[in-house]
Amino acid sequence: MLVCMGIDSQFAMVEVVNTTLTDMWGGKLLTCYFKRKELLVLCVCLVAFLLGIPNLMQGGIYVFTLLDNYTAIVSLMFLAFFEVIAICWLYGGRRVAKDVQVMTGTAPSYYFIVCWIIIAPMLIGVILIFSIIKYKPAHYGTYTYPGWADGIGWLVALSSMLCIPIGAFITIFKLNGSFLERMKQSIKPVTCGKDAYKGGEAQNNEDIISDPPSFSAEFKSFMSSDKADQA
Repeated sequence: MLVCMGIDSQFAMVEVVNTTLTDMWGGKLLTCYFKRKELLVLCVCLVAFLLGIPNLMQGGIYVFTLLDNYTAIVSLMFLAFFEVIAICWLYGGRRVAKDVQVMTGTAPSYYFIVCWIIIAPMLIGVILIFSIIKYKPAHYGTYTYPGWADGIGWLVALSSMLCIPIGAFITIFKLNGSFLERMKQSIKPVTCGKDAYKGGEAQNNEDIISDPPSFSAEFKSFMSSDKADQA
């Protein structure tokens, strides 16, 4: 049971990495370096396996506790809070519901919309505030980590947390106009409804999902050839 739970929990994390890589460098990455998407998944799993080996050594529990303290507690709530704000407040919970309806054919109930807009940000914000208030340096049992170890922990946490302000700064810097105009443009949502897919000729949900406008032409051709090979 524990093995099945562990494998199941890895699906989401591995898929997040794969989706990020394919969204950023999908065409070149999959056509030049990996001929099949399965090879990319295998490579991601192999790298994650190698990075996890230090946790299995004699002092592995100390490495694991240090990373768990700064990633699962500090940075996780920070990222979750801003993710909910960006998606449900800036992009809009109703737009998310419409996108879900376009992709699945079924609109989510008002319960989910209320959870997205009100309950989730409130709960995550409370947890984040209490995590900051109750923060204590990492320790394992009676062992207290030295200052340099806490510094490494904060560097690991900041490696993901700083992506948000850095990405926001780059986006605002690339826009034109005054600072206020740039701010308004940077948080203005861009929607892709049914008419944005295939010039308004999408016939069903499968067409809409298989041909999103954000994919590059190289990635689309790779996916088409992959489907042909499977057929």
